[in-house]
Amino acid sequence: MSETIEIKVPDIGDFKDVEVIEVLVAPGDQITAEASLIALESDKTTMEIPAPCAGTVQSVSVKVGDRVSQNDAILTLEVDREAAARYSRRRLLTAFSSVCGAVHFAHSRGVLHRDLKPENVMLG
Repeated sequence: MSETIEIKVPDIGDFKDVEVIEVLVAPGDQITAEASLIALESDKTTMEIPAPCAGTVQSVSVKVGDRVSQNDAILTLEVDREAAARYSRRRLLTAFSSVCGAVHFAHSRGVLHRDLKPENVMLG
């Protein structure tokens, strides 16, 4: 069973009317939890807004140059709750531990990782 949810700008501190400098997803994209959705830039900092959960992007509500504040809509996301439930917390933590062990082993052998991120780790 899937549902459509609206993803909004989370609490970004005292920042208001922050400029969208990059939109990192498009309709139809499959995204993972914590994947970056948009990049914002204020006069003091640049920040990326992560996805709160995995799903398929249905529509994007912002474009480069728009100004956003907390609770403004970013996109709509179709979330498959049943698929998410297949991966228990224990299974995910076990997989995370295995990835950490592999990274530790590689580092002990002098191997550097330049593209280690959640999107490059697959469970199956």
